[in-house]
Amino acid sequence: MCQNLAMDMPAHGADTTFEERFTGCLLGMAIGDALGVPRAFVVNRAGEAGLNFADRPADARSAAVPTGQFSLNTELALCLVETLTTSNGFVDPELALYRFENAAGQSPYLADEREINAIRWAVEHEDFLAGGGSPSVQYAGPAARAIPVALTHALSDMNIALITREVMRSVLLTDGEPEVVNGALAVAHAVRLLVRDEVPLQMLVGEVLSMIDEDGVARALRNGAPSKVSSTVEAVVPRALHAVVLADGDLDQALAVAFTGGGATHLTGAITGALCGAFVGARGIDQWLIDGLEGRAYVLMAAPALLRAAQLRAGLLFQLRLR
Repeated sequence: MCQNLAMDMPAHGADTTFEERFTGCLLGMAIGDALGVPRAFVVNRAGEAGLNFADRPADARSAAVPTGQFSLNTELALCLVETLTTSNGFVDPELALYRFENAAGQSPYLADEREINAIRWAVEHEDFLAGGGSPSVQYAGPAARAIPVALTHALSDMNIALITREVMRSVLLTDGEPEVVNGALAVAHAVRLLVRDEVPLQMLVGEVLSMIDEDGVARALRNGAPSKVSSTVEAVVPRALHAVVLADGDLDQALAVAFTGGGATHLTGAITGALCGAFVGARGIDQWLIDGLEGRAYVLMAAPALLRAAQLRAGLLFQLRLR
């Protein structure tokens, strides 16, 4: 039998359990992505008032996307959840990339062509940590996919070297650009801080800045949210973090702020949603947002499995042998 020391333990200084925060984080990621999909790169929808799920007609960027469906990027993040839960909380690059290849072949909604090529190159050459073998354009997708990696470290004491290594592994599956790694680390540290409730929300950006390198991502974070957002990591990550702080962690308001920048709203939405979900927990997310999400059942099953992996890593879950 198992003795569970953390499943129902409240997060530090709060009455929201870690289980609620893990579930809220993954739900928020998927919801923010799905709400951002119909707006992504569509100029006349970037600042559209109100949040609603909608389909996305086929265009040059993507096949048609059904209402409530998240993009390939969240599919890939969920692939990482699967590898983390079957590899004792560590990123298994080979297993992850084979799962990436399978997901890209089944539901390439709003896929980045360069990233798809990077996945195929890595699998073909069996070179799983080479950054995809092609020059980076600082695509923000790998930064959003740092979310489940951060969750596996959320219950453990801070080990900066270990979390940096694991985030790097998750990025190098498709991208070798240092700035993308730095953006992913910014997201990972923000997720961990919010799950653990370690700093007031208004101090989040400053605390994250103290943990990452000084580069384009850090400068953009320090200068505030960019007025317009592309798909680059130095545009998407600052926009998301500042939206969460400006909205005081409220998911609806934060997504409304994040989406006004336009651009890769599915990526900005995924990071914004994950951070808000980590902050308020699943109970803080409006039920209509959960009900409108395609794939919600899978996300709701994935969260407890990832929590268990985090507990095992932190030594909070152990086996009792019965004689």
